[in-house]
Amino acid sequence: MEMIYFLAVFLLLFWVYSKRLRTPNKTLPPAPPALPIIGHLHLLKPPYHRSLQSLSERYGPILFLRLGRQPFLIVSSPSAVQDCFTQNDIIFASRPKFMSGRILGNDYSNLVWAPYGPLWRNLRRVATIDALSSHRIQKTAHTRQGEIRFMIRQLLQRSEINRKVDLNSFLSELTHNLIMTIINGRRWDGSTDNLFPPAISINVCDLFPVLRWVGFKGTEKKMVQLKNMRDVFLQGLIDECLREKAKSPSRGGTSGGAGERKKTLVEELVALQEDEPDRYTDDVLKGLLLVILAAGTDTTARTMEWTMSLLLNHPHILQKARDEIDTAVGGCRLIEDSDITKLSYLQCIVNEALRLFPVAPLLVPHFSSEDCTVGGYHVSKGTVLLVNAWALHRSPNLWQDPTEFRPERFIGAVEGEGEGFKFIPFGMGRRACPGSNLGMKTVTLTLASLIQCFDWERVDGELVDMEEGTGLTLPKKKPLEAMCTPRSSMITVLCQL
Repeated sequence: MEMIYFLAVFLLLFWVYSKRLRTPNKTLPPAPPALPIIGHLHLLKPPYHRSLQSLSERYGPILFLRLGRQPFLIVSSPSAVQDCFTQNDIIFASRPKFMSGRILGNDYSNLVWAPYGPLWRNLRRVATIDALSSHRIQKTAHTRQGEIRFMIRQLLQRSEINRKVDLNSFLSELTHNLIMTIINGRRWDGSTDNLFPPAISINVCDLFPVLRWVGFKGTEKKMVQLKNMRDVFLQGLIDECLREKAKSPSRGGTSGGAGERKKTLVEELVALQEDEPDRYTDDVLKGLLLVILAAGTDTTARTMEWTMSLLLNHPHILQKARDEIDTAVGGCRLIEDSDITKLSYLQCIVNEALRLFPVAPLLVPHFSSEDCTVGGYHVSKGTVLLVNAWALHRSPNLWQDPTEFRPERFIGAVEGEGEGFKFIPFGMGRRACPGSNLGMKTVTLTLASLIQCFDWERVDGELVDMEEGTGLTLPKKKPLEAMCTPRSSMITVLCQL
């Protein structure tokens, strides 16, 4: 028996030694000392983008971490980001096999979770051409203006009762109303509360797969319940559209035309399904609607909340934005979508807010489909890539006075343009956010409307708390409240709403 054990150990050691002989020496990324089993997990504390920033400042902008069984590559320099999303773009064009992708992503088959390949290319085409194209977004301009004016009217009524308003709630309701109106022509009724948290999430079961077998904290069970509720809701939208179309074939609306009812997104997708049922299955339609709902509500609202928080803490910048709006639009009418191109300083404000508070500070995780090299370091197949946009956007090596809110740095060319990939709020490469155009149009028009219609002040004159909360999308730890007063120059226009 002892001889068998000895032989087994000898064969194992021989295999390891021979493998090393066959494998050339490879330069691995710097890494902190790790602990058995948990790896580097003990080094991370929320907010995680700050923990990772501290580690990168100590060990370098290309950092290797092992969290449980899963290897991670953390990058936070323009050259490393460029390596990942140019020469290695296809290698990093997939997503990790996390539990949320298997369950909430319908077995990795929607736009967010699908691995790079024919399925993903088809989903991306559907999203960028049929749902989120510039033409499609332009057709929603009237809807955007309508929902923003609905919010302005609510704020006006609220300010007559109490000047202090919960701006966080107003902005969240706006984005939900807008997305639901685009999707099925009706405002959000609250029935989807908590159904559409951020589409990407990492949980401890992804790092220690053995915990799935013991049902750790009921994580998988909760995800399955959420997935089923989502499926019922999304299928209901499609089925309702089909029922209405069967009752009234002419109800489908048109793709445009003044005075004509325009098609909702569900109606347009169902029409495509009738023409190409194999390409536009119910699962494809539900996956696309899911991505738009999950990515187009909280992320947009949080960007606006951070921007308003910054403006309240910098009233001279708020006044400069108001002066630009008054010059471009005046006080005789409300600002419209077509006016936004005249507001270059406001667009600089939004970019500067995204630099300081990117809504996804670690972007969305990528996954290496094969071995590659980043910054001269070997990266193994199966490594999760996290790009620390927070650290990149606040690096003193890339930005002057990086923690200061200074929109002027975006006037003309991006400050230091030509140094690589230093400003990436929507990601890079093939998996960059396809809805950034819709999000930016919503953010700029909403902010312009708030600034044009109301005077804004801090509550009790105290600085707005700018501390971040926890989560892959960046919430404020303390939701934004502000003092809201209708501008005297806009009273006549506001009373007509």
